Amino acid sequence: MNKPTSDKERAIFFEITNLCNHRCIHCCKQWEDNSEIRTASYETLDKIVDTPKSHLTISGGEPSLVKDKVFYLLEHEQKNISINTNLTYWTKDDIDYFNSSSKISLNISVVSLQKDIYRKIVQADTYDKFLKNLTLVNKDNFITMVVNNISLSSIKFTVKTLLLMGFHNILVTPQVPTPNCSIDANKVMRIIKELHDEYKDISNITTQGYCNLEYCDHICEAGIGRLLIDTKGDVYPCAPIHRECKLGTIGTDIIVLKQRGQDFYYSYPSHLRDVCKGFLDSNNQVMVSF
Repeated sequence: MNKPTSDKERAIFFEITNLCNHRCIHCCKQWEDNSEIRTASYETLDKIVDTPKSHLTISGGEPSLVKDKVFYLLEHEQKNISINTNLTYWTKDDIDYFNSSSKISLNISVVSLQKDIYRKIVQADTYDKFLKNLTLVNKDNFITMVVNNISLSSIKFTVKTLLLMGFHNILVTPQVPTPNCSIDANKVMRIIKELHDEYKDISNITTQGYCNLEYCDHICEAGIGRLLIDTKGDVYPCAPIHRECKLGTIGTDIIVLKQRGQDFYYSYPSHLRDVCKGFLDSNNQVMVSF
């Protein structure tokens, strides 16, 4: 499999704020110190725009809580943009704008479409607003379902309901292990395979991070295909492990960042390079098996 080299442009994954109106029990960034609310400055936004990239993903936290900063990037960025969102703070006008733009796509977090499970996971009373906005968005947008032990029983119901609503790009993945919530990843993968096989003629139901699986949407390219930039302007290969592997800052020469990202990727043995690094323990052992 050919891999990008240091002269290829990376996709930029930008954490525009750490502020979020949800407290999802499966959040892969629980290790972060969020005692201080952080939102990227306009100076950082300008640097994001100026950074060479193949694609920009705006994430958080929840981007809709800092709309002024999001729309600044939407106005100034020339590359295609994805927004990772729980969908709960956008207005109808916001969604109409997204729907009318060929440059913008949404990656919508759907933890469950069963209200009691949704509320238990996100620990917020936002289900009705979420569901209303879900009916408004363009159905070509992307759905991401991160599955834990609480939502496991609702995977099939949620996927089938999304298909009935008209969505057809659905990524389902087990959560990265966290101190307070875990998942039987093998069980999740079996369910995903069943759904993929049943609906493959009408939808794209996939998972991520495991290139040996026929229903894997994409493998880990942390460092070689993407770089993450947080609200402070620090640069990392990816979100779940970025406390341990800082590559530099947004002020570091992009060539240096690319090379350090490539060095990070190739620091893993070949059988682990394509595996989601969030599923590796401190000894680089895979914490789940398939």
